[in-house]
Amino acid sequence: MTIFGKRIVEDFVLRHAQSRSPFTKWLSEIEAASPANHNELKQLFPLADYVGNKRYVFNVGGNSYRLAAIAEFVEGVLFVRWCGTHAEYSKIKDCSTL
Repeated sequence: MTIFGKRIVEDFVLRHAQSRSPFTKWLSEIEAASPANHNELKQLFPLADYVGNKRYVFNVGGNSYRLAAIAEFVEGVLFVRWCGTHAEYSKIKDCSTL
């Protein structure tokens, strides 16, 4: 998939150096993937949650980090909308609007 919004991840990693390895791994895995639909994405990333409005929340680094993105399967594009710690994610009321 083509990833837009990598700057969001890069900015987060600059503030949280320990997250560099997990996010680097996640980015390489998602860029190598080409899921054509929801079911294929869930096969590749079984812990990804669909939260509505084309948005998915990915667990990154085990249970430490979350990343919210919009998936456009037909175009093969993923738009990163937000990333943060698990604790920061817990404060978000509605991820479908990110």
